[in-house]
Amino acid sequence: MRTLPRRQVTDGRRTPQADPSLRWRTEASIQRGRIAALAMATAVTLSLRGLSADPRWAIVAVLLITVVSVQVALAGARHDRLLPVVGWGSFAGDGLAIAIALAVVSTNPADPIWAISALLAIEAAVRWRTRGAVAGGLLAAVLAGGWAVAAYGYEGRALSIESLLFRGTVIVVLALPVGLLIDQLRREQERSRQLEELSTELILLVDPDGTIMDANPAAVRLLGVAREELCGRPVSQVLPGSPPLDELLAASGAGDHLLYELPRQGDGGTSLELSADHPGEQDLLHVIGRDVTARIRAEQQLRASEQRFRALFERHVDAVLGLDADGSLLHANPAAARLLGAPASRLIGRPLLDVVPSSHHDELRAALRSALDGRPREDAMVLRLGHDPPRDVSLVLLPAVVDGEVTGVFVLARDVTEERVREEELRFQAEHDALTGLPNRVALRERMNAALDAGRPFGVLFADLDGLKHLNDTHGHAAGDAALVAVAERLRRAVRESDAAFRLAGDEFCVLVDPVDEVALGALRDRVSSVIGQPLAIGEHLIPMSASVGLALSRPEDDADALLARADEAMYAIKLTRPGRRRPASEGRVRG
Repeated sequence: MRTLPRRQVTDGRRTPQADPSLRWRTEASIQRGRIAALAMATAVTLSLRGLSADPRWAIVAVLLITVVSVQVALAGARHDRLLPVVGWGSFAGDGLAIAIALAVVSTNPADPIWAISALLAIEAAVRWRTRGAVAGGLLAAVLAGGWAVAAYGYEGRALSIESLLFRGTVIVVLALPVGLLIDQLRREQERSRQLEELSTELILLVDPDGTIMDANPAAVRLLGVAREELCGRPVSQVLPGSPPLDELLAASGAGDHLLYELPRQGDGGTSLELSADHPGEQDLLHVIGRDVTARIRAEQQLRASEQRFRALFERHVDAVLGLDADGSLLHANPAAARLLGAPASRLIGRPLLDVVPSSHHDELRAALRSALDGRPREDAMVLRLGHDPPRDVSLVLLPAVVDGEVTGVFVLARDVTEERVREEELRFQAEHDALTGLPNRVALRERMNAALDAGRPFGVLFADLDGLKHLNDTHGHAAGDAALVAVAERLRRAVRESDAAFRLAGDEFCVLVDPVDEVALGALRDRVSSVIGQPLAIGEHLIPMSASVGLALSRPEDDADALLARADEAMYAIKLTRPGRRRPASEGRVRG
């Protein structure tokens, strides 16, 4: 089995020197031509002289010695230094054989035997390129010239200098293009070899039997085996379980790469994309393995991420919509289909504006433009969908960014109808009296501040029930609560539609009269006093009712506290006029 000579290896890298495998192949190619010359010389000598003693057998002997010596040397070539010795030795043997041939084969000046010296020049060109072509050509010309001198001398004719120069020039000219061609081929091969050396891909040079003849540093690194240990081993042993070479060639010819998992300890294995091709010499193959471990793992992570995203998308309790740059629906999860009341198949491809009421189109367009510009809305946008009953939907629009570019919009939608109902209930409870259902002091302040900010005149009626404590003590707190509820209802009926009644605390009520003047405010106070003063039937009892009602008209310098304080004082002034009521000098209340 033929194997390539080993190269110097340092951490999987070759030393920066001429490629010894190329030298080996060069010598092997010349050896094949030498063997053919030996066979031809032997056949010719046998046909002409048989086995009789003849100087021509010296040619065969020299060629045979050279062939055997070179073959042994090539078979045992394990060091770079031996290959130049083989080259010089074989060149000397070939030169001797040609010299003998020129000396003994023919002395006829017309015989073209002198041309065989050109073979020596061509051999030198193949081995040493352009320099070899020149040097070998000159040596061959000397041999041819010597033969010509001898041949012409035998004939007794003079040999012209022009003839010698012509023959020498022909030999050099024949060898020089070969040297130049070999030089170019060597450079191409050297560039190819350097590319293989620098390549991150595993490259194995394999003979037709599947035996590895050479390996690049990337193969040494990936396989974790020194190059000298790889050479001579079958591919199936180095890459256990890999596809056969013919299958690799067929797949590569079809443009496919076969995935192979290289067993490695500790890192979970290495994924290789294997292919094969002919590197130019049809009896050899390149097995190429591209390390795609990072890509495979990235693809696995991407698939896992996509699966997690898909599970989150499909099972999310909120509606998730994916829009393209034109605002049309690309994706809709089941929650979105339920929220919008249509199957996802009917939603895909429709503009989002088609599935929301037209009253929200302008706001939604502005939000879409903002998201497509890369600016998500900070607050949720609430739309009312025209379902039966109508539903309130909260939307959050987020830019969909791919490779730093906004390609669409994600919409997160959630039904907030029940939340808004609860919020309204909490707001109502915060701003209304639980017993009577009237707005409370908080709501009164908001209304008063709004009216003050508007700058229009308005009035306040401050009413305080008379005798509520006596009613509670005599008939119980249930009767007192019934009286408060009745007063609240009477106030609702007594005031105008633009006015509002409030319960402040205990037996205190207030009416905000807006708009009003002083005359109308006085008339409304009398009406409120009359309405509240009607007797109240509680069970079998008819309870007399009355209230002290003070009024105050707003002034430009007033705030809510000052206006309420003036109405409170006016109410107390009236209460003190009631029979049996006296206000102690020390009595006073702070009204907020």
